[in-house]
Amino acid sequence: MNSDTLQGRWIITAFDGRPPQKTGNEPRSPSISFLGTTYSANSGCNALSGVGALRGTRFYTMPGPQTEIGCKGELLKQEALLEALSRAAPEIVMNDPGEMMMTGGGHEIRLKRDAGAANAAATSVSALILAGKRFEIQSVDGTYLGSAGSRVRPSLSFTPTDWRARSVCTTVTGTWKLQEATLLTSNVAVANRSCEVGAETIGQALREVFGSNPTLATGPNGEIVLAGEGR
Repeated sequence: MNSDTLQGRWIITAFDGRPPQKTGNEPRSPSISFLGTTYSANSGCNALSGVGALRGTRFYTMPGPQTEIGCKGELLKQEALLEALSRAAPEIVMNDPGEMMMTGGGHEIRLKRDAGAANAAATSVSALILAGKRFEIQSVDGTYLGSAGSRVRPSLSFTPTDWRARSVCTTVTGTWKLQEATLLTSNVAVANRSCEVGAETIGQALREVFGSNPTLATGPNGEIVLAGEGR
């Protein structure tokens, strides 16, 4: 599977085995659309969107804004299911031609390609997105980090040749180059600092992601997603 396989609009045919519910005078079928490195979804009531990176058969996301229509009953359940699924780096399985299943977070949805929708090739990623930039790490494994109680905000910075990822307990450094949507890392070095027991989760994730030549996806407003080693 590659990113081009996903491009286009997919109609959701089942939420956890149940046919989808719709709302409105002119109801739209619940669906997910993939365009370049971004995705958008309609739960049957509200819409959500974000940035996503396909790594192997898993789709890692950075959820973005969503609409806030008041949903009830099955529509509310569908919305919660779709949001939980998108944050769980779902596994994607292609079934018959034009059909696929996404599973994650204890849920599954089944989808069928909308043959009438226009498809596009996945967009390439430019090294200019990274070189000379500093990013704040907002979430790890789908969990928002927040800022309470920490004097050091986890961050990631790039020069034209080097990168540095820093958390409260760990600093990981190395060199990099970009090959299509893969961040090729080398000379990876880890420096640990003493910290509270149980505070090493972010540092462990940084070591695993950057040691795996992670897949990179970029968003329209400076967001990036890095995915590797199941994280």
